[in-house]
Amino acid sequence: MGRKYAKKKSLKRPRRIVFYRDGPCRFKERINIINGLKRVEKTLDYGENINLDIVEVIKKHHKRIYKTTTDSIKNPKFGLYIVIPSSKYYNGRALVISTDIPKKMKDKVDFTTEPIELRYISYSSKTRGIKTIVEEYLALTALNFWNPFRKTKLCLPLLLAHKIANLTRIGVSPKLGL
Repeated sequence: MGRKYAKKKSLKRPRRIVFYRDGPCRFKERINIINGLKRVEKTLDYGENINLDIVEVIKKHHKRIYKTTTDSIKNPKFGLYIVIPSSKYYNGRALVISTDIPKKMKDKVDFTTEPIELRYISYSSKTRGIKTIVEEYLALTALNFWNPFRKTKLCLPLLLAHKIANLTRIGVSPKLGL
């Protein structure tokens, strides 16, 4: 069915798939994602391999970024990021300021903006740098069409996944058809 739709709309086959994971990705999940991609390639009779990148989006951690001058400490601006040294498990890691809105706690405001930690794993021979992954993530956070005056921390694919999960949780099953 998907192949007929793609042919009808003259869509090109994907060359790269970026899988955004909300939270840390377990080893078995990574294996399942890779095996699923291989099955899709085989089913669609895709001659060349699709490049796969997995980006783990970590929201809950205790790391902070501050903008300091000689006389003050302020919140950093949207788009600032700091590259964290990589480990043997990741091709790149970064702390990213993806919102200007301070974190709100019960009846008070914590005036520190929580950064997102991005952990990047590439399963292709063409590895992109963490800088490219961060720029793509920031571009996807700018697509918040629900509220144009507030920048969300999450990129659009994760935001939509949260909306669909909340609808499913209350008993509304979204129709996902072509």
